[in-house]
Amino acid sequence: MTLLEQLTQNIPAQLVGAAAMILLFLSYQVNERKIILIFQVCISICWTVHYGMLGATAGVLINILCFIRNITFSYRDKYRWSSGIWMPIIICAAEVIATVAVWGGPVDILALIGAPLQTTALWMKKPKYIRLLMLFASPLWMVYDYFNGSYVGILTETIVMISLLIAMFRYDIKKNSSEEAEAAQ
Repeated sequence: MTLLEQLTQNIPAQLVGAAAMILLFLSYQVNERKIILIFQVCISICWTVHYGMLGATAGVLINILCFIRNITFSYRDKYRWSSGIWMPIIICAAEVIATVAVWGGPVDILALIGAPLQTTALWMKKPKYIRLLMLFASPLWMVYDYFNGSYVGILTETIVMISLLIAMFRYDIKKNSSEEAEAAQ
């Protein structure tokens, strides 16, 4: 099968993934944790449908858990039940168990590592640390996407890494440089 045939084989799935991609790019340009998590809820829904259409079972289960995670984490400061350190540990364990339960082969190791990295990132309170850990998770998902025929997923992770680097420059590096310059005066 040629690359063009592969790209056009699952157009509806790729379109759903494209919606997730747009939302993901926008989410990293926000500097407020709560809004990032609201975006992540919508993104999880899109990826669940996308991976379901591609038959990538580990991706489906992990994204269902990500949906639950994102809602839970958005209430972190509001409710005691969602604030304990046990919450990300339980979610990471569920992600690992879900991946092992539907094991499709060695490529699932990437999801097994990537999802807990993202969970840990989104547990962080500071967007700076969210962005940093997400930057480590993206290459794992990029390779997972390649092996599962998610071409829009590959493009998404490329754009996500660029978006993260832009946001890191805007909010983390540039801001720190400005603060250091002001302190020196």
